[in-house]
Amino acid sequence: MNQGRNISIITNQLTINEVIEIGFIQNVILQQIPFGLEWDLHSYHDGVVIYLELGCLSSEIIEQLKAQGNKVVICQLGDEFKEKYSLELYKSCDLILRNYFFSDIFTDPEVGCKTLWIPNGPKAGVGGRRAEMLRPANHRHFLSSFLGWLDNPRSFGNERELFRQAAMQAPHDILLQPTEYFAKGFNVGMYSAILEYSIFCPCPAGNSPETIRLYDALEMGCIPISLKHDFLQSPLALGTPPFPLLDSWDQLPALLAEYRAKLASDPASVVGQQQRCLDWWGIYKKSISATVSKKLYELSVR
Repeated sequence: MNQGRNISIITNQLTINEVIEIGFIQNVILQQIPFGLEWDLHSYHDGVVIYLELGCLSSEIIEQLKAQGNKVVICQLGDEFKEKYSLELYKSCDLILRNYFFSDIFTDPEVGCKTLWIPNGPKAGVGGRRAEMLRPANHRHFLSSFLGWLDNPRSFGNERELFRQAAMQAPHDILLQPTEYFAKGFNVGMYSAILEYSIFCPCPAGNSPETIRLYDALEMGCIPISLKHDFLQSPLALGTPPFPLLDSWDQLPALLAEYRAKLASDPASVVGQQQRCLDWWGIYKKSISATVSKKLYELSVR
């Protein structure tokens, strides 16, 4: 059997230091391949090299990798506003992996067929436990919780403020703990513990609808609540997940009141919905990992 080209990752110190979901990207999406840093660029020849980048893509790095006989895979992270996207650089590479869903990129006639959406995944240190070890919904103290930054002036669609207004209408159903800035609140241990004590986790958009909070919630066995967004409805991204999708945050207080009554009358139905979310997320992670692995293998033997 043809073993094919070696598969490697080249990245930089900024990307590793700044991407808070880096563990998920490496261990679930990119097959636990070791990171190579920028000073090793010259050592990659005739392989498949994943160029992992948080900042703007470097045409020089891509050109050098190609000149050294490599198949080049872009893994572009953190492009929340489509400010770092480059059609010309995408065209020059063999495969593109990226989070932050913009339908025009994934359906583009020149690069859409070789561009694959990947989820952000949870913050490093959140989750990773076996689903059966997580606290069941009927043994959780809070109906819902939100720990995070509400004063984000760039929040997509002003969702953080709209969520705040809705949450104020349901003070007994939401544990609300605002923080001063992005990822500057509670440590990972406390944050994870509060999530595991919460049945639901509202996930208002940050800079983008694709908030890492969604994956934190799934990892800790919460049932996320989100507005309807393209990445949650497109078959090119998450498709149709088994958790509530609202038209407006104004609907949140009534939804939580409905679930509070359901917990009293039929707690098994809420536990069942929690289990469906856990099962769906577990299957999705295996599926996206297998899809990336298959595409990398196909490049390695081409």
